[in-house]
Amino acid sequence: IGVALRKKLVFKVYAAGMYIADDRGKPSFQQLLGEAGGNVDSLRHSGKFYDWLINGDFGKSMEWVFVRNLEKGKMSGTIKESLERELGDLNAPDLKEPSEKFLAAVDVELKKWQRLHVIQRPGWEIVALLDGKPLVKVRSAKIAKAIWRIYFGKNPVQSDLKKNLVQVIENLKS
Repeated sequence: IGVALRKKLVFKVYAAGMYIADDRGKPSFQQLLGEAGGNVDSLRHSGKFYDWLINGDFGKSMEWVFVRNLEKGKMSGTIKESLERELGDLNAPDLKEPSEKFLAAVDVELKKWQRLHVIQRPGWEIVALLDGKPLVKVRSAKIAKAIWRIYFGKNPVQSDLKKNLVQVIENLKS
C-alpha cells in the first residue's frame, strides 16, 4: 500500500514497503471505507485509518531493504528503543519473553541490499525474516501493535515515512 525511504539524520538507511493481506485485510478495509462514506482521501488522513492499521488482527507486513550496512546491534537497538517508547518497561511479565526473543533475533549485522521482513499473521503472530530465512516467531498483541505504532502512531519514527507507506491505500479497494 506504499513505499518510503527511512533516513536518520542525513543518511539513507532503508527503503520500506507496506503490505496488507488480501484474505482478511481487504474485506476489513472495505468495511472501514464504507463506514467512512467511501472517501479514500478523507480516510487516508483520519485517525480511524491508522487505528485500523495498528489494531487490526489481519495479515500485514513491512519489508525493509537496507541501502547501507548496519553494524550488529544498530537495528535491534533502534527497535528496542522504539518498543520501550511505545510500551514502557519491556520487563513486564507479558512482554519480557516475547520482546527479548524478538530483539535477540534481529540483533544481526545488516548488509547493503539485505531484506528484513516483519510479518503479522492473524492471532497476533509476528515473524521476522532476513533474506527470506526465518529469524523469529513470537505471539503478542502488545508487541505487534507497538511495532505498527512505531510507523503509524501519533508520534511516528518519521512523519513522511508514515504518509508514504500508505500512499496507495486505494489498492485495497479492489
